Formats: sequence, structure tokens, C-alpha cells
Amino acid sequence: MMAESKKKTVVIAVDNGKHSEHAFDWYMENLHSEKDHVIVFHCEDILYKPADPYTEQTLDWKHKEEKYHRNEEKFISYYYEKCKAVCCKSPLDATIHVEHKNHVAQRIRQFALDKKAAYVVIGSRGLGRILRSLVSAVSDDVVHYSKIPVVVVPFHQE
Repeated sequence: MMAESKKKTVVIAVDNGKHSEHAFDWYMENLHSEKDHVIVFHCEDILYKPADPYTEQTLDWKHKEEKYHRNEEKFISYYYEKCKAVCCKSPLDATIHVEHKNHVAQRIRQFALDKKAAYVVIGSRGLGRILRSLVSAVSDDVVHYSKIPVVVVPFHQE
């Protein structure tokens, strides 16, 4: 008699980029099992209020706040629709989790640990070595400091 395989949690770390969408799609096509619980995790940097209290009253600041919240709503509905589309093809146990915190890579690692994830799936922008050293690459940070396995899905523009 075979032992029944246990449901595992998989965290797919995403942002608004095409590389994240590609990583999500790649996971669904290549690694996803009906027994997986998928958590689509998005961590957005905090939108800090301006130091000058009068700036908060300007139309420019109000537009910036509205755009910040609209982008979050669009993001959630986009991945909700993607998950729904996958559900039409095969069963999908998925949740979407959004946080507003700094230190995105650290939050991805900690969230995955807290959820006892089997592994993290993350997309890579495909930056070169020099540009990656100048720009903090979240995927590099997650890979180098994670205590659980990380699958990095490279993105190649056509």
C-alpha cells in the first residue's frame, strides 16, 4: 500500500513585471500538482507619506496615492483571473497574499518560512552581472539567503 502524498505549499513571489507572469505560467505548466497549495505572494514597498504635512493635501500626492491603490487592485484582479483560468483546466488550491512592507526579498523569505513552503518560485529579470550589482536584485537575495529551496525562472525577451 502506497503512502498518500502530503499536500505541499508553494509560494510564487510576483510583482507587476512580465518576468513574474512568466514564472507563474512556467510553474503551472511544469511543476504544479493538484496536491499543491499555491500562494501568490506580492510585497509592495510602503508608500511613505511626505515629511511636509502640506504636501499631503496637494493633488499630486492624492493622485500618487490613488495610483498606488489602483495598481494594487489591478494586480490582485489580474492574478485572480489567472488562477481562475488555471482552475478551468485543472483543480487549483490558491490564495493571493499582498503586503506593504520594505525589504521585499526578506519578506518573501520570511513569508515562505512562516507558511512552511516546500519551495519558492520567483522570476528573474535577466539582468547582467554589472547591472545586477548596481540594482538590488530580489531574486538574487532570495536565492542566497533562503533557508528553503528556490526555483528561479529566467525571463528571455523575444
